Amino acid sequence: MADEQYSRGEAQEIRIKAEFYLVGALAKNGNSFAATQRSQELIQLCVAIDGVRSFAANHARYSLAVTLCEAGNLGAAMEAYDKARKYLGTANCPYEGWIFAVFATNELAQLYEQEGNIDKAGKYYEEALVDFAQRGGDESSGALLMLKDLIDFHERYGHEEQLGRVKIQYPASCTLLSAGRLDEVRLWVGPRVTTMARRGKKYRAWAWMSPI
Repeated sequence: MADEQYSRGEAQEIRIKAEFYLVGALAKNGNSFAATQRSQELIQLCVAIDGVRSFAANHARYSLAVTLCEAGNLGAAMEAYDKARKYLGTANCPYEGWIFAVFATNELAQLYEQEGNIDKAGKYYEEALVDFAQRGGDESSGALLMLKDLIDFHERYGHEEQLGRVKIQYPASCTLLSAGRLDEVRLWVGPRVTTMARRGKKYRAWAWMSPI
């Protein structure tokens, strides 16, 4: 009986991975409508197999948002990112898919900045850093990536006071960032993928490389 359950679990995991691969292939080939449809179905599949708060389910939510963003459907993408970021959990009891909730918050910050909503963008960049640092550690590569985004954001707009506050709040992280730690090792996330959407704007996505 145990062997049968293990085999079924393996089969379900393979099915989910195959669906993620299919969504990626459809998006890569420019079939955004089919990729979006399969992404929505993938969310339902992951929820049915692993649960609504699972790692796979929130990965699927995040993937849907990325697919919509790459297709230039920014309004729908922002709604999808917002859904993914709701599955964060608390610092002491994070949900399995918390990392994609943080990524979604970071992506929303970028999109709000491109809209010209600078105040909201800054709020989301900082929220992404705080959430990752609380759950993954402030010296993790993910936290350093979020920190770099926040610092770059404040530097773009000459926010000297905010920059000083960030450096006071995260002295160890800032030291590691300055020392090139981010270039040496990426323990949490893979390289950023830059995609071209409509109107010539570039949007970033995160490529997941390894399990937590």
